[in-house]
Amino acid sequence: MREWEYTLEDRPKLTDVPSMYWNEKQWADGAEFNHSAMHGYNGIGDDIPKVKPNQIKNAGMTNDQWLKSLENHYNDPKLQKYKGDLHIINSSGKKGKLIKANVTPAEAWKLTKKWAKEKLKGSH
Repeated sequence: MREWEYTLEDRPKLTDVPSMYWNEKQWADGAEFNHSAMHGYNGIGDDIPKVKPNQIKNAGMTNDQWLKSLENHYNDPKLQKYKGDLHIINSSGKKGKLIKANVTPAEAWKLTKKWAKEKLKGSH
């Protein structure tokens, strides 16, 4: 296991983890496509990433395969024109603390790895 990663068991629900959000200006600039692109819809990007634990388990992916698929997706050059704000999903499932505004998916991936590494350090 990489030093910064979570296993599926470490994150049984989608709260207290980073997620991309789009503000009104970003939405006006085409964020409906941003959101679709981030999920691999509408033929944007080369893959449809699996983000929910049941999707990952149903695909039979190992933790390393899952993380590599996310890394490949978020670093896909076709997605880098779409920018959003990286926030933590709070305990009620809503947009929480801002990590960084106006980031590309690749930047968001780097920041998410950094966040996970720091989170793991704090749990020991």
